Amino acid sequence: MPVNLHSFAFLLLLSTTVSHLSAQHIDIDKEALSFLASEENIAITFTYNELLFNADDTPEEIYLKEAELKYKERQGAVEAANWLQNYTTSKNKMWPEMFLETLNEKVATYENGPVFNRTDSNARYTMNVNTTWMYFGYDASIIKGPSKVSMDLTFFETATPSNIIFKTTIRRAMGKNNSSDHPDGWAHFKRAGKAYVKAAYKLSQALKRVVD
Repeated sequence: MPVNLHSFAFLLLLSTTVSHLSAQHIDIDKEALSFLASEENIAITFTYNELLFNADDTPEEIYLKEAELKYKERQGAVEAANWLQNYTTSKNKMWPEMFLETLNEKVATYENGPVFNRTDSNARYTMNVNTTWMYFGYDASIIKGPSKVSMDLTFFETATPSNIIFKTTIRRAMGKNNSSDHPDGWAHFKRAGKAYVKAAYKLSQALKRVVD
């Protein structure tokens, strides 16, 4: 039976669109999160429990060992150590800061938007951002692939972390891949930061239904 190329192209586009929209959706419970509208500050923490990488879901420990070995073979032990150090710095500082900056900047435009703060231990409520999956993307001159990140968001009372108020997921937030954003240094870590920016923007859009 001959294939109708137009029909095939339409079905492929439809499948891609549905997949994209599914990845973009964030479940939000307005009633469960109603407390956000009455709080000035919300504590935020970042974790990477059971983090996986790439399409084959490589565990973080294995991924880091393979990356370290690759850099040792290609560029030497010093460069491998630098890569690991930059990875740790990105996890603990750069990615959380990029996420927070975008989230607070957008939520500040809402009528009852709280401020999310990593250092506010006195906040009544906390949101934990646990990154579960990452893909650094690639930049080979004219051919580029965007970074992606998935994360679980858990809201709970700061004094009783076991008392979970609400939990939701951001799936495959896709960062912009613009060479001007990372002209030097460890470009793939900076690309990953763009995925955190997109995740924060998506979250801020979802929270608009709660605090505006």
